Amino acid sequence: MPASTDSDGLDVGFHCGFLCFELLASRLGKGEEPEAPRNLPYTECPYVSEDAQANRKLLADAMSAAGFVNYPSEWWHWSYGDAYWGFVSHNPACYTAQEEAAIEAAS
Repeated sequence: MPASTDSDGLDVGFHCGFLCFELLASRLGKGEEPEAPRNLPYTECPYVSEDAQANRKLLADAMSAAGFVNYPSEWWHWSYGDAYWGFVSHNPACYTAQEEAAIEAAS
């Protein structure tokens, strides 16, 4: 699967938006109407309970205060030090993606 890159050519992740788009395109391609959003995994989602919204905000406030950045389409997905974090926070990435073969060779 191809990766998305920022203006410096850094990988900023791809899977989140692509899979949502793929599902929507598949439904529309079949002539189906998209369902009303319910219990979506977005960090700020009005379709979850007030308790869930409050818990997501509590998590977001704590994680953001510690310097993490959130993938807004996944409330549980936080990042620190990778290319996405660098892109969002305007900092150089602390580490980059590694090829699986390189990881195996190092172990």
